[in-house]
Amino acid sequence: MSPGRTVRRSSFGGEEIIPVALVSFGFGGGGEAGQDGASGGGGGGMVLPLGIYRNSGGQVAFRPNTMVVLACLVPVISAFGAAVRRAIRAAKA
Repeated sequence: MSPGRTVRRSSFGGEEIIPVALVSFGFGGGGEAGQDGASGGGGGGMVLPLGIYRNSGGQVAFRPNTMVVLACLVPVISAFGAAVRRAIRAAKA
């Protein structure tokens, strides 16, 4: 959360909920030198809904979005598996 940003809160079934997301975006542009040079630009972004903070009766709890969390862990688990495999090969050599 950025300092000074307003948090959007919602109420659902008597519980206050605050959404949590990972947001990434980027923009770029370029061109060729000269009078007949081409130019262009573009941008893109993505949002991963990570979960919500739930406030129910003064008890605050984080409820993760299980599918997104698992999808984000796939590269981490793959890298860990590759590192372990290399360590085992190095130990055997």
